[in-house]
Amino acid sequence: MLRRAELIAALRLRYDHYSAESVFEAARSRCGYVDQETYSPNEVAQLRAALAKVGDRMGNVFAQLDALLDTPAAPAPPPEPVVAAPTVVAGPVRAEIETTVALTGLEAATDEQLLMCGGAPDLGDWDPEKACTMTRAKDAWTTTLRVPTDAAIEFKFIRRAADGTLTWEPGDNRTLVAKPRLEVTWR
Repeated sequence: MLRRAELIAALRLRYDHYSAESVFEAARSRCGYVDQETYSPNEVAQLRAALAKVGDRMGNVFAQLDALLDTPAAPAPPPEPVVAAPTVVAGPVRAEIETTVALTGLEAATDEQLLMCGGAPDLGDWDPEKACTMTRAKDAWTTTLRVPTDAAIEFKFIRRAADGTLTWEPGDNRTLVAKPRLEVTWR
């Protein structure tokens, strides 16, 4: 059995504390598990598979999970293609594009977190606790989402301070459309 804290510690090899918690929650939710203190090796294996879908560059995390389970390291999954094959969702075929959102112009403390929240499940359906966590990359905050080609999704950025205080980006909602990269500046 592995403790939840050990799983979060493995994710901290890749993410800051808040992001590690968010990525873990996304994987746990994807597996349909309730939050619990310990996870069986089988549950960890399923969480590992879910992490491959919700996280990126997880090689060190997977190596740590394998070490915790005392199993040989499995290779990290290959990155998903930029343009996805159409998927069937109980009806017509919807094509999706992997869209990277890059936000600049934001001075943030190292213990702050940046979220992207909006009107789609991947953006938390306007619930900040379910919002998409962004990752700091040099002078930009980034995240990558799969966006249906026919979508126009309203969203906003949120800053989360170390004490949990949320600050929504001022101004009108932004619109996310399917394209390879969306570069924006904090308002």
